[in-house]
Amino acid sequence: MSRWMMALWVGILAAMAGAAVGPIPTASTGGEAVLSPALLDYAGLRLAWQVNLPLKPGEGVDRMLVQDSYLYILTTFNHLFCIERSKGALRFGISLAQKGLPIQDPSFYDEKAWFMIGNRLKVVDPRLGVVSETEDMSVIGTGTIFGILRNKENLYLSDPLGRLRVMKPDEYYQKFSVTADDDSPISAAIVDDAFVLFATTAGHVVRIRADKPVKEWQYDLSGGVRAPLARDGDWVYVASLDTKLYKLNLADGTNGWAKNFQAGAAILSAPIVGAKVVYLPVDDKGLFAVDKESGNERWHIPQGVTLMTEKDDTAFVYSRPSTLVAIRNSTGKIDYTLNFSPIRHVAVNRTDSILYGADESGRVGGIEIVPNR
Repeated sequence: MSRWMMALWVGILAAMAGAAVGPIPTASTGGEAVLSPALLDYAGLRLAWQVNLPLKPGEGVDRMLVQDSYLYILTTFNHLFCIERSKGALRFGISLAQKGLPIQDPSFYDEKAWFMIGNRLKVVDPRLGVVSETEDMSVIGTGTIFGILRNKENLYLSDPLGRLRVMKPDEYYQKFSVTADDDSPISAAIVDDAFVLFATTAGHVVRIRADKPVKEWQYDLSGGVRAPLARDGDWVYVASLDTKLYKLNLADGTNGWAKNFQAGAAILSAPIVGAKVVYLPVDDKGLFAVDKESGNERWHIPQGVTLMTEKDDTAFVYSRPSTLVAIRNSTGKIDYTLNFSPIRHVAVNRTDSILYGADESGRVGGIEIVPNR
């Protein structure tokens, strides 16, 4: 869209890479619930836990990300909190950067979160609660376009000119760089141990070998790409400024749909891969559910913002203004809508069926779907 009040934050960023962050007290779970228990019960939901982040005056939630066992929360002051999702326990808080510095969405590798802050790399190990690695990457210029990606052998960054820089981990020297044939900036990529797939602002989607600049195939869209790519097994979903969503085969670049889905507006947000549909957030158009097999629309919520989670055939959608919508993917039928005020920030959760939301004061809730309701 999407990136410390009731307990004392004591995780001060270590001056050197790998220095441990001091222990943080358990955040308070008392006080008023972020959502009414009676209201949640009406919809067959339950507030499993609540963590009250110790936000500073004027500080708010910026982004919430689910990965592995953790819920990461980045604030508007560039503080990072990590919550253990199964327990609703605040593991640590650290400062990633000074307030105002732009932080790219992290990538995840080796159970760690890899952040690019301008041209500086910081790796967070949630198991230890430390910044385990810090590196000056000024060799690439002032920053990166889409953060940093990693596989077994290499690091991949798109520099300010849109060239893909391939670097050696730990030693941080450049092995090679890649550009599109027309030198259009590389705006998005996914990596695998065997290959790299990147897309450009001119609309080229190119697969190269992961270990050398050898092109394996190229597919040209009718518009440029600004949104992140979404992998789904042997397929990749590519959202374009030409208003279309494409499904491409990773092996050979062939199109998986007879007709590409058209959203009616330029697509700037990443597709979200579900079990049987792809959820597509589109500015000013809302949220679409697109059938993965046919590419046809299953449903459309004009005020929809993003998916929160799936449970069997039901998608739980965060919609404007602060509304939860439970909708069936197979029929497009809405089971219910629920007033979700004061929730202002949510996480996309594709690992299980827990809903995560936060208000402006830093109250974060983990919401369960009650079985057999």
